[in-house]
Amino acid sequence: MATNLQTPGESVCPYLGLLKDPATSLTYPSAECYCHRTQPAAVPSFEQQLSSCLTEQYTSCRIYKAQTEHRMPEELEMKVKRRRKGRKKPFPLIILAVTLIYILIALIAYFQPDKQDDTLMASSPTMSTAPTSLAFSIITQRNAIATNSPTEAPSPSHQPKPSITPTEIHEGHYLETPFGKEQLFIVHHVSPGESLLFLATQYNTTPDIIKAVNYQLIVPIWVDSILIIPLDCIDLAGLPAFEAFQITENGLTLRELAEGLAIDVEALVDYNNIPADECLLNGEWVLIPRANNQ
Repeated sequence: MATNLQTPGESVCPYLGLLKDPATSLTYPSAECYCHRTQPAAVPSFEQQLSSCLTEQYTSCRIYKAQTEHRMPEELEMKVKRRRKGRKKPFPLIILAVTLIYILIALIAYFQPDKQDDTLMASSPTMSTAPTSLAFSIITQRNAIATNSPTEAPSPSHQPKPSITPTEIHEGHYLETPFGKEQLFIVHHVSPGESLLFLATQYNTTPDIIKAVNYQLIVPIWVDSILIIPLDCIDLAGLPAFEAFQITENGLTLRELAEGLAIDVEALVDYNNIPADECLLNGEWVLIPRANNQ
């Protein structure tokens, strides 16, 4: 027989609770509400929650009155596809693989010309290995001598090629992607059935900290709203409240964004871990520090 881990309330079934925390139940219909009287624990349908589980009528529920544990009847159960918790995202592995490919191509391109030059010199000792521009300069000099104009010195046409400095690739801060410097954050899109307690448990923080770092947060949270969640954070440690800002054009820098919003560029650099003059990408998210909520 199931153990009643929760003190019965006046209007909520004592067997109703979260999957990992049977002693805690929500006061509104949710896919996170499980009936721990059944074996295994299952989610009652929204109709069952509204008509019985979340009302004083739960004592008349046939599951509540059953003498032994049994499976949730199909007509009372809501089919829930649980999202895999703690799933590791493949983005770091993909980025690492792409980086290794670029390094391999660069090494091949760096050593291949030397190998070709050695082969040409071995097969034809009289062939020049100078660049095409230098060969054109030699031809120009010969034509100048043939015109019998000794008073005019030929000018070389070869110009050195400018050195090319490789540019660092900015990866962009998108939804569900951790970023930051000393404290890591994610920008999260709220899905149906999620609550502050559920998200705090998933990302090892507390509901109060999530509320504190989100500027003017509306509670309870709404589906499809945007949340800023600090990862593995159990102490605010002076963190301000943030507002999530999405970039809608390419080429904008943090310095230009700070000037447009009249905020300190150094604070943007510290919390987003992006150089002040780094070009931002269209669609990525930036944390804008606002007034402290405390």
